[in-house]
Amino acid sequence: MWNLGRSPNGLDEAEEGDLYWVIKAAKQGNLRAIIHMIHVYEGDTNDDEPDDEQALYWYRKAADQGYPWSESDFGAERFFYLGMRYRHGYGDSEADEDKAAEHFLAASNLGHPEAQYRLAELLSEWGDESESEHWLESSANLGYGPAQLAYAEYPFVPEEEADALIDSAIGWYRARAERATKLRNLSTQQ
Repeated sequence: MWNLGRSPNGLDEAEEGDLYWVIKAAKQGNLRAIIHMIHVYEGDTNDDEPDDEQALYWYRKAADQGYPWSESDFGAERFFYLGMRYRHGYGDSEADEDKAAEHFLAASNLGHPEAQYRLAELLSEWGDESESEHWLESSANLGYGPAQLAYAEYPFVPEEEADALIDSAIGWYRARAERATKLRNLSTQQ
């Protein structure tokens, strides 16, 4: 099936019917076809928009076939983006808190501070305060300003530590405001 899907001019110029055979080979576990599908959904083989959800599906399929990839190769930022899509239901995705939590958790485990913060928010809404606290503290420790402010409000945080968190958060917000001002100034100069 893999060979049936290969165009004489190479896979980049394969026609839609050819892709049918590549997909069929990939679904049956052909590693070369699976890797090609990753490239298709990452937008590497044509002018289509990337589809992170489908790319993730094929990344996981490649890992199942023994390809030495881990979720970190997919990228924390991409997991975070998928989490936000499912959290808020934009694009072609319906809101789905379970999927949002799954993707936020994957990004959180890879050290993405905003994903940790968003996961903490979601877990708090679900009433899971101990896990929520864990991820909020982790995000605050990574220097994410909104998490620092939220964590500083916990009653068990010593006053000096809370003050330091608030000061750090103010610095975080100030740096972002300065960067936004610089970008706005650059765009008006052009």
